[in-house]
Amino acid sequence: DEKTVKLIATVLAALVLMVGSAVAQNGAFAPYVEGTIGGSVAPAGLVAGSRNYTLGVGVESSTKHLLLDVNGIFNTNNVAVGSGYDYSGIITGQGYLKLYTHFLVGGGANWVTTTNGFYQDVTSSGATAMLNTTRNSANPFVGAGLQLGRFRTIATYQLPGYDAIAGQRIFGLQNEFQLTKHVRAIVPITVNSIAGGPTITQVGGGLKFVF
Repeated sequence: DEKTVKLIATVLAALVLMVGSAVAQNGAFAPYVEGTIGGSVAPAGLVAGSRNYTLGVGVESSTKHLLLDVNGIFNTNNVAVGSGYDYSGIITGQGYLKLYTHFLVGGGANWVTTTNGFYQDVTSSGATAMLNTTRNSANPFVGAGLQLGRFRTIATYQLPGYDAIAGQRIFGLQNEFQLTKHVRAIVPITVNSIAGGPTITQVGGGLKFVF
């Protein structure tokens, strides 16, 4: 609804101010903006969006031993029941310890506001996956990855939060390749499934501009 959209916009604006402040105080922090275009693969009964667009802002700190990242992302187009598309806003904080130069181990948490979030509806014929009209959730996750020269990939697995849905599994894969000093190609992948229900895979591609 309109209030939720305004809330997401306010949070993104606050992140921009935080980014500017961080840059002014510490050169080890690098602000960035990113955008992607993607699509979804879903089973019959759900709409696999032909296009979904994301726009995000954040700040990253990459030192010898740590990788830290805080960002906010607005997604304009999610999978929905029947027809029509919806939106989501995600605020994420994550940190990874660098081991033996190339390995990343850590995790973080995110806050998601989305329309058409998963829930499970149990009918007389058994468990059937349905989609709710709106869902707000706080979600911790663990992750591990590799840094190989200009290429970085981090796989994440969402842990059950206080409002976890029984049987839901969410995996993510964050891929980045540094094209120039300030430009990276990014390929985010998310696999969202629920026991006895559908699995939805979202794949995107875009650019990240690091300042």
